[in-house]
Amino acid sequence: LARNGQEVLIVDFDPQGDLTASLGWKNNDALENTVSTMLDDYINDKEIHYPSLILTHSEDVDVIPANIELADFEMRLVSVINREQVLHSCLEPLRDRYDYILIDCPPSLGMLTVNALS
Repeated sequence: LARNGQEVLIVDFDPQGDLTASLGWKNNDALENTVSTMLDDYINDKEIHYPSLILTHSEDVDVIPANIELADFEMRLVSVINREQVLHSCLEPLRDRYDYILIDCPPSLGMLTVNALS
């Protein structure tokens, strides 16, 4: 898609962070800003600082990385109002910027996957 001139954002929404690691960020646990940061900012009514969150890959795709911190949000989301829509709400401001937003989900049907599918 990116090679054809499309603007692509990939969201690693799996706590294992394999997508992030496979794209070259091998030490994803050392990343300061990840999808967990975005969710935490949203849940705590803070402004999401997208420029520091989004990484650019050499293949001209942007990435919101993940790491093991995301596993904590599975339990935290249970008590959040409209918990199924948190990821959607976080990504809404980016819709006009990207032609495609692809989400890599965990291999389970938990609250993270429900968010990705909403």
